[in-house]
Amino acid sequence: MAKSRLLIVPVAALSLLAVSGCGEDTFTADITLTSSTPVTLDYVEGGECGGMGNDAMDEGKPWKIKAGGETIAMGELPAGVGVQVNPGPVDCFFQFTAEIPAGHDFYTLDMGERQGYIEVSREKLEEGFQIDRVDLDGRY
Repeated sequence: MAKSRLLIVPVAALSLLAVSGCGEDTFTADITLTSSTPVTLDYVEGGECGGMGNDAMDEGKPWKIKAGGETIAMGELPAGVGVQVNPGPVDCFFQFTAEIPAGHDFYTLDMGERQGYIEVSREKLEEGFQIDRVDLDGRY
């Protein structure tokens, strides 16, 4: 007759297995906000850059991600970096990563009263999302 063995599994280990099988709680979004630049600013590729005039698009500018009418993630823009996209002036790119609570099909990137906002699908956020500040809705 074969001997039977008693397997003891700590309760904490069972809890961890149960939570890890429940699905995603958050997802990561890589977001690039660009600021097209007139020739007069003379940004340099790879150099620091920032907004102009009343643009207020600069390092430290708060951003929010909203869903269902509530703010669910927020942070501040990092320093902008000059990127040569097309022949002509160097544009200013603000790249940041957001950990976003899952559970919605659409999210709103809100850059504040002067800058505006845009609704984005979860799918686009997960792919990596880029938008120029002039394409945000609600700008003035």
